[in-house]
Amino acid sequence: MNAPFLSPNPLPSEASSDEASKPKKNPKIQQLLMLEAQVREAETLAELQYLIANETRKLISVRQVIVHLGNPNQTAWRIEKVSSVTEIDRNAPLLKWLNSEIRETLKQQNSSDLQAVKIRLSSQPEEKKFPFVNGYYFSFQDKKGNFLGGMSLLAEKNISDQDVMLAIRLANTYAHAWAALKPVRSLVWHLVSKRNILIMSALIILAGFIPVPLTVLAPVEVVARNPMVIAAPVEGVIEKVSVNPNSVVRKGDLLFSYNALDFKNRHNLAVRNVAVAGARYQRSSQSAFGSGDGRRELAITKAEYEVALAEMDFTAQQIAMIEVRAQMDGIVLFSAKEDWVGRPVSIGERIMRLADSKNTELKIRLPVADAIILDHDANANIFLDSDPLNPFSANITRTSYSAEKEGQEPLFFPIAAQFDENQTKSGPRIGLRGTAQLSGEKVPIAFNLFRKPLSAIRQYLGI
Repeated sequence: MNAPFLSPNPLPSEASSDEASKPKKNPKIQQLLMLEAQVREAETLAELQYLIANETRKLISVRQVIVHLGNPNQTAWRIEKVSSVTEIDRNAPLLKWLNSEIRETLKQQNSSDLQAVKIRLSSQPEEKKFPFVNGYYFSFQDKKGNFLGGMSLLAEKNISDQDVMLAIRLANTYAHAWAALKPVRSLVWHLVSKRNILIMSALIILAGFIPVPLTVLAPVEVVARNPMVIAAPVEGVIEKVSVNPNSVVRKGDLLFSYNALDFKNRHNLAVRNVAVAGARYQRSSQSAFGSGDGRRELAITKAEYEVALAEMDFTAQQIAMIEVRAQMDGIVLFSAKEDWVGRPVSIGERIMRLADSKNTELKIRLPVADAIILDHDANANIFLDSDPLNPFSANITRTSYSAEKEGQEPLFFPIAAQFDENQTKSGPRIGLRGTAQLSGEKVPIAFNLFRKPLSAIRQYLGI
């Protein structure tokens, strides 16, 4: 018996059975899956909102999709996106009417029943008729129940139950993506609200009236108190300075000396003038007994002899003052050796100062722009550059009513201060610099903070 012929083509009955076993394609499900895939690929919140506003209509038969931001029970709730509109104008009549109608509808619902709320847009304005009268609102909430936003679906006719179920599914998908793309807000953002801003503003204004001492800062320097001035005793040229600046010397130590050549020459000349004047005086004395002219000449030669003696004594005293020595123990204060060696000086010109290292005071240079009224018993805090973490206390002893100027520095009021008695034994050395904090009368803290800006504005405007 021959084997039956097997045809490669299936029989009609077999083909119909295979087609019946295959699942039927549902375009709605395919569009839903594609839309969910696009939502997962969204990188920013703005991109997600654009997908909600424009791609939802491809799956659900509605006329308009509106994306809302925030909680509908709060004032920050607003319309964020509208389908087929690039940039929205929230003051447009349509959007203002829709926003108020949807808000009034949602206010009548509990916050937990906002998953799908039916909206009826019946109270339309008479001058404008909008095509949609029905719609649904779907809220977006995170896992904690916090409102992220929502979407409103508007149509001219009733939305089918099938579309409502798809919208609920999409709302859950949108809420999950929205929570993932939502930027993390810091504690500062939560504190920034209208109520908190008003409270903080009121507290700042009230704090501005708190009285505080008016304080200013000024440069300060540790200087010698009542130093001995070493001035030029004679007129001449300084040949040698034997000490270094800011060095400690003892009483009798040589400080500087003059060039002695000129002084010795004048002394030798004075000695010879004395010899000549003495010879003349002796000759006049011998001839005074013989004639009257001799007696008159005697008085003249005697006066010339006394003048020559006085000049010789003067030159001798100058030679004795060629070397200038310290008259007490202390610290020598002057600029530099090079400034004085070979320099001609006149009598009384100050060359250096000799100060007691234990007798110091503070010289504060208060700028004219920062001048304040200081009491006679005012205190000052001294922050030296060498040790800024350990301030010193000082008492103001002397203030000046006239401004001074040193070099290229701006005008300042000199103020003298002394360290407290418990700090004088270990007081800073002469020459240290720093910053002094001066305290004046009490003023509101707002005036203390804005004193300089107000002064600059007044000077600029001439008020």
